[in-house]
Amino acid sequence: MEETSAEGRGMGPLPYDISGIALLYIEDESEARSMVSKMLAMNYPKLKLYEAENGAVGLEIYRKYLPEMVMTDINMPVMDGISMSRAIKAINPEANIIAVTAHSDTSYLLNAIEIGIHHYILKPINYQELFSITDKILEQIVLKRLLAEQNRRLVESERQLAGAQRIAHLGSWQLDLPAGSMKWSDELYRIFGIEPASIPPAYQAFLDKFVPDDRKTVEKAIEDAERSRQPVAARFCHILRPDGSLRTLQIEVDVILTGAGVPATIIGTSHDVTDLKQAEEKVHILTEELERRVVQRTSLLQASVKELETFSYFVSHDLRAPVARLEGLCRALLEDCGSCGNDGCKVYAERAERVVRQIKQIIDAFN
Repeated sequence: MEETSAEGRGMGPLPYDISGIALLYIEDESEARSMVSKMLAMNYPKLKLYEAENGAVGLEIYRKYLPEMVMTDINMPVMDGISMSRAIKAINPEANIIAVTAHSDTSYLLNAIEIGIHHYILKPINYQELFSITDKILEQIVLKRLLAEQNRRLVESERQLAGAQRIAHLGSWQLDLPAGSMKWSDELYRIFGIEPASIPPAYQAFLDKFVPDDRKTVEKAIEDAERSRQPVAARFCHILRPDGSLRTLQIEVDVILTGAGVPATIIGTSHDVTDLKQAEEKVHILTEELERRVVQRTSLLQASVKELETFSYFVSHDLRAPVARLEGLCRALLEDCGSCGNDGCKVYAERAERVVRQIKQIIDAFN
């Protein structure tokens, strides 16, 4: 944001929003106080103005409203501007105070500089100078507000990132190549099984967290990223926590280059996938057991089918000849019963013939 003087902006609107900013003006002469207040209100319509007739009243108003700016006369009854400013600085060392003084107030002016008042205006007030100083202070206040808001958002983003990493069991780290120093996220400490910031995040300490067989894998991933200046594919490694538990990490590595294309920082993530790997192993075991059972059931089913085929062959072939002979006997019996005139014999012979026909139908169904 460029500094803009009252003259440079033609007494028009400020190029930034000053809504919510307040100014406290202390002056014991009522006419002068009224005139200056009107000029300030005309030039800064969004600026909240408070007025006081002496330092004691001004200090009371400041304690109540904590305005960002204070403009005060020096030589006043009850409490002078220097005493009031000293009390305000004790409340808020960052308070922006403009001292309004006459040419003869040299001793007061030196005291003002001593307590941290860096802006002053000589009487009679030159409004162009007043507006120029006010513009400068307002711009500083707005810039501080923007910086504070950016810092707040940054802190909130970091808090959300830390929360997301904790939920996902995803730790992050970065290695400054020129300095050889490292930074670990809080979640990386927790993945390693130690409290955040409990040990310095050194490179060798980072490597020592991995089991001996995997340290070379991690080193090679970092070296490959630095040499190729490209991200490195994910690799699986293992760490041994202080409590003796073995954890599986998925390591991903990338590189940040300088403007000249030189590797400057290695960044990486360490994702604790132990639970996922254990779940995959359980699924693998269950799948193998299911396949074993399927093979076993298939074998039993095949045996049953074989037995059924044997039985079907027996029914359809071995029983056909005896049933045919039985059918012939039934016909002969019917003929004999018809010639002898015995109705009871004929009834039983007909029943036997029907049963034989049913057996033949069953045998035919197996073909």
